[in-house]
Order: sequence, then C-alpha cells, then structure tokens
Amino acid sequence: TYSNSPCYNFMVGYVVSRILVSGSVSSIGVINLIIENVVKEIVKNFEQHSTLTKESGNIMFKVFITLFINTAFILWFVNHDHTGGNNTDDSNIDLLKWIFRGQFIGFTRMWYIKIGSSLTYTMLLDVFFPHIMPIMKSMFKTILSHFKFSGMYIQRDLNELYEYPVFEFEIRLAYVLNTIAFTTLYMCTLPLLLPLAVLSLAVSSWVVS
Repeated sequence: TYSNSPCYNFMVGYVVSRILVSGSVSSIGVINLIIENVVKEIVKNFEQHSTLTKESGNIMFKVFITLFINTAFILWFVNHDHTGGNNTDDSNIDLLKWIFRGQFIGFTRMWYIKIGSSLTYTMLLDVFFPHIMPIMKSMFKTILSHFKFSGMYIQRDLNELYEYPVFEFEIRLAYVLNTIAFTTLYMCTLPLLLPLAVLSLAVSSWVVS
C-alpha cells in the first residue's frame, strides 16, 4: 500500500522533523519574551538604581546578554564537541566531560542540516516574535478605547485611554542588538541570515514608528 512505501515514510518523517524543529525554535521566542519581562522586573525592583538612565542601561544590557545566550549560544554550545573528538570509553569519563561532548566538530554537512536550519528558523521568527507584545498592547488599547467610556469623569482618564502604550526603548534596543550580534556570529556560515536580519530590522523600524 501507499502508506508502506518508502516515499510515504520519508514524507512523514520529514514533516514530523520540520514540525519538531519549528516547535523548538518557537519555544526560544517564547522564552525570550519571558526573559525580557523577568530581567526587567529584577532590575527595576531589586537593583535600585539612582537614575532612570542607569536603570534603562542595565535593563538593555542584561536583556541583550540573556537573549543572545538563549538565542545564539546555547544551541551551538550543547551540540558542539568540546572534547575534540576524543572518544574515550563512556564508563571511564566523568560527568563534566560527558556534558561537553556534543554531536559536531566544526561545520559539517549534518551540522547545516540540524543546527544551521534551526538557527535560520530562529532568525526568521526573530522578524516577528519581538513585536508580538507591542502590537498586542496597541491593539488592546485601541479596542478598549472604543468601549470603555463609562466611569470616566475627568479629562485625565479620557486622555490616558487614548495614549499609546509606553515605548520601552531599552527592550527594543536589546532586541536590535541581539539580531545584529546573532547575524554577525553566524553570517559567514549561514549567509541567508543577512537578508533575514535586514528584514527584521526593517520590521522593527516600522513597528516602532
């Protein structure tokens, strides 16, 4: 039957693998959104900076570092063989050496198939994921402004209803730096990241404006 043919099995395996890759890459974007809010709250509530400039600078820097680690560094680090291919018997190696033994040494054909494709998907989602929350907040504010008129007795309440959401410059800049750093790190091996980065920065500029 057709369901037992090699072509069918290959098609099913390919589709399932793409779904798994897309799911894992999407989880990176979701985690980035969580990281953004967690780091921002930690800096604001626990570091107690003396000026808003210092607070914004620290938020920007720490959000950028955590985003870069989660987006660009972890996937490479986990899959790279830091032991240099020294295939010692697993029963004789310690836990630390086992952790640093990934699948790939250098940029092989299989690295491009497994890791390179995931990194490309990550950059593709970077075009849209950072702008989900600002767009949703703006849409919610617009919808709310059409219905929430009852209970407003002073001009200030009405003004606040039509104000745009707060523009978080430090968060936007952290995402832009992450896009540039991510592309700079991998663009020699993955040239497709360059046009994707340009598209991401163009969409970011459009959303901000």
